[in-house]
Formats: sequence, C-alpha cells, structure tokens
Amino acid sequence: MEGSREITPEQWTDEMIKFERPVKYSGFEVVLFEMDKFTDFKMSYSQKDQYLLKFILCSVIAEVAQNNGVIVWHEWMDHHIVGVLYQYQDEQGENSERLASMLEEVREWVQSNLTFTVTIGVGSLIKEAALIYRSYDDAKQALGYKSGLGSNRIIAYNDIEMSPKGDMFRHLQPVRKLSQQFRLGNPTWGEELEAFFDELERTLLSREDVESILNYLIYQMNRELMELSEDYGEIWRNKGLLPINELLQRFDTLREFRGKASLILTETSEHLERIREGRNNRSLLAEVRSYIEANYFDPDLSLNHLSDKFQINSKYVSQLFKEEFGENFVDYLAFVRMEHAKQLLSDTSMSVQDIAGKVGYQHSVSFNRVFKRITGKTPVVFRSESVK
Repeated sequence: MEGSREITPEQWTDEMIKFERPVKYSGFEVVLFEMDKFTDFKMSYSQKDQYLLKFILCSVIAEVAQNNGVIVWHEWMDHHIVGVLYQYQDEQGENSERLASMLEEVREWVQSNLTFTVTIGVGSLIKEAALIYRSYDDAKQALGYKSGLGSNRIIAYNDIEMSPKGDMFRHLQPVRKLSQQFRLGNPTWGEELEAFFDELERTLLSREDVESILNYLIYQMNRELMELSEDYGEIWRNKGLLPINELLQRFDTLREFRGKASLILTETSEHLERIREGRNNRSLLAEVRSYIEANYFDPDLSLNHLSDKFQINSKYVSQLFKEEFGENFVDYLAFVRMEHAKQLLSDTSMSVQDIAGKVGYQHSVSFNRVFKRITGKTPVVFRSESVK
C-alpha cells in the first residue's frame, strides 16, 4: 500500500493466485485505522495484551467487511496504525455510503467494547491496482487532519479535499499579543488564549499546520518570558516551557492540547503572579518605609494616614508589615521613633518632654512607656548611661 511502486496486472494476478485471493476487482480503497492516545495504551498494557487487542481490532475490521461481501487486506503501517485495503469485486461494492456504514460499525464496536478508540482516515476510490498507493497517500493525508477535527471519528479524503483550507498565517497574528499579555500578567491573556484556540478549532488544519502554529505560540511566549528576570524565567522554564513542550510531543488532538496547555499556563501564571505580588509588596513597603523615616515625627502618622496617602486599605498595610518585617505597623513605627529618640538623648541636652515631641509623641508619659518597653530602660536612665 505504501510507496509509489506501481504493480502490473500480471504481478497482481500472480500475487492473488499465490495467496488464493480473487483476481477480479472493480476498485480499491485504502483505509487507515489509528489507535487514539496510543502512549496511554502502551503504558496500560503488557506487550502480550497489546498484541491481543490489536488482533481483536483487525478481526473486527475483517468480520464487518466479510459480512458486507467485501474482501480486505490489512497491514500494520506503524505501531498504532493499521492499513486496510478494501477490494471491491463489482460496481455495487463501490458505494461510499456502504463503506461509511462499515467503518462506523467498526468505530462504534471498538468504542463500546475495547478500552481505546480509533480515528479512521479514508482514501480515495482507485480503479487500478497499480495506483493503490495513491489511495494510501490520500488516507494518510485525511488522517493528518485528526489533530484539528478530533479523534474517534471518520475522516474521508474526499470531504477534506472539497472543504476550504485554513490560512495558517492568520493564526500567527494574535500570538504575539497573547504572549505579551501573559508576560505582563494581564488577566485578559486567558480570554486571548481561548479565542486563539476557538479560531483554530473552527479552521480545517492538518497536523503539520497545527504543530507549526503551536510551536510558534511556545516560541513567542518563551521569547517574551525570557525578557524578565531570572526568578521569573526559572518559573516559566520549569512550570510552563518544559511540560508544554512535552505535551507538544505526545498530544493526540488540538482539543486535548488546548485543555492541558490551558491548565499548564494557568498554573504558571499563578506562580508568576505570586512573584509579582511579592515584588509589588516590597516596592510598596519600601515607599511606605521611606515615608515613615521622613515623617516619623508627625503625631498623626497612623495606618489611616498611610491608607489615605497610598490609597490602600489600612488592614492590608498592617498585614504587609507583619509578613515582610515580622512585626505590625505600630511596633515598627515605635521602633523608628525610639531609634531617633536614643540619638537625641545621647547627642543633645534637650528635655525628655521636648524629645518626645520631636519624635511624634504629644505626651511624654506615652513616650516614656514606649521607650522603656522597647529598650528596657527609661529615657533618663538611657541618657545617663550613654553619657558615661
């Protein structure tokens, strides 16, 4: 079936006599049965069980054909694809609806009785034995559209040939925008991804075209993410790029790739977002901390004051301080004020009451209490010890 060698009528007759097969024919069609999710199949069964299930598949194909008065030959073209030559002996057998009915019977039986499904590529009708290879090529081409059309179905070359083909390059245009949105952490990247896959699934594309588009998507996303710092890049490589490249090597259909790739990218995005949140928190806290250092003497400095100043929730500010510095805002502010108070107590002769006012306390009693809590000493004792 495979190849381009043309067999002569004499060779055909000799072969049929040798194998005790009918010499007469009115036409041929090559059909390829591909076992779906073959990687999972290999992992689920021993070598012996795999052979048995493959034997059952071929037996069902032969039995259905025999019941319909059609002679078939089968040959495993690959580990997961069996090629079947349907030989018609009269014009009545050359009926597309009849073949479609036989193939649908096989497909349904496999789905109902075995643990896997098959996708069936149907070649064109050939009138001469010498041109059987052309029907094989057509069946192979039809099966190549499985990625886009889906598995567990019949794909006829004639239907593919008459359908308008998709423009592959049209699907490359939204990839860059999608990749940029993903890099920036813009929530709309998810919508862009869904629209991208929706458009792919609406278009008739071969496996080769689908792989080219998906490879470009991964390339563009990798290019965008590699512009970020190393911590982002490490997350992308381990959580995104590596698993999605592995998926690209073994996916069966576009729908399968879509579902699994969306989960991978969503998880990666969540990891990246956690880094962004951490960085944004640190940036915000750096601003808040600088503001406190510059305005510690303001008696009105409080969580509410910072909330108004930086347009953030006061409870959120307190939470960030606790997470970043291990202490709440009130304790942090008190620490900053006491550091300045200690310097004034050591370097100046200002009264304790004046120093209290200089570091943001309107009442020296409150200042004394906080100072002792933090340093373990009263301001007077601290000053006397620092002078010695």
